[in-house]
Amino acid sequence: MKRNNNNKYSLINNNKNNPNQMILMQKVISNLYFFTIASMYFIISILPAIFWLVTTQNSPLDIIAIGFIFPGLAALVSCNLKFIESGNDIQFPVTKKFIEGYKNNFFDVIKFSFIVAVPIYLILANVNFFGEDTATGTIVLSTIFLSILILITTYKILVVTKFSFKTFDLLRVAIYCLIMHFTITLKILATYIAVFFIWPWLGDALFLFSTSVISYFIIKIAFPIYEDVFQTYSKEN
Repeated sequence: MKRNNNNKYSLINNNKNNPNQMILMQKVISNLYFFTIASMYFIISILPAIFWLVTTQNSPLDIIAIGFIFPGLAALVSCNLKFIESGNDIQFPVTKKFIEGYKNNFFDVIKFSFIVAVPIYLILANVNFFGEDTATGTIVLSTIFLSILILITTYKILVVTKFSFKTFDLLRVAIYCLIMHFTITLKILATYIAVFFIWPWLGDALFLFSTSVISYFIIKIAFPIYEDVFQTYSKEN
């Protein structure tokens, strides 16, 4: 009986004839690398603020620490946005783009970060101080106010990493996006709610390393706002 050697190199031939599998594998590895490194840089950028918040209890100086988290968030969003615009390029220079995102957006973000940090600190300090004695109505109103504040701040960061606006104009654009893109707003809110409930299950360390994935997902949801903002406000700027 003759021995059949036709299948000897079948696996190799399949791989050669199906380069899409190799491309897909490269994309997956590239994305994992990007998300890991971008999250790591974000953690490094906010490490002093996290250290301060962990080692102090309801200090008014927490406002400064909270404020300095936002430039790191802007750098993460900027890096993710450029990664998306590159088509998830496997050679995307994540280190360079994160540093550029931090440096280019720092002063624009720091202008409003402390304004946002004050009510966040007051709400969290009030809940922590009164604990279970906090009135239900107060908790509900605080949650609604904090949710709106976080959504407006999200739009501010999304917009400021792509366009240049004065501080008041940036607020106006953020509120415009919040209302006029209400479906996107609800999707972003749903994402934050899901993250809030998943966070305890992930743990703090894993949550911090997933921030780049969360940022990427939110940018994907909100991507249509960029064209609208450009078309609506380009004549004004």
